[in-house]
Amino acid sequence: MSHLPILGELFISHRIEFLLIGLVLALIIGMNNSEKALYWIAASSTVYIISELLSNVPTNYLIEMILLLVGTMALGGIIGFLMVVIILRIRER
Repeated sequence: MSHLPILGELFISHRIEFLLIGLVLALIIGMNNSEKALYWIAASSTVYIISELLSNVPTNYLIEMILLLVGTMALGGIIGFLMVVIILRIRER
């Protein structure tokens, strides 16, 4: 996990509040705007990848904390939007 600091921090710490915030926001946005759920997954993935890459660059503590929070919420968004896609597929049947 040395190359993925956000994911590593999520597994080390027991604080998943920001992941849950991203998850809940993704569920709310995804259920209200369900036809663009795949675009939201791509956007959340892009934000997560960018924050993960920028976390490897040594900067000051504040920027690293902001990137950690944004990356964790984006990871929750990815999970939430995937849940929306699965829920919509089940509803179609």
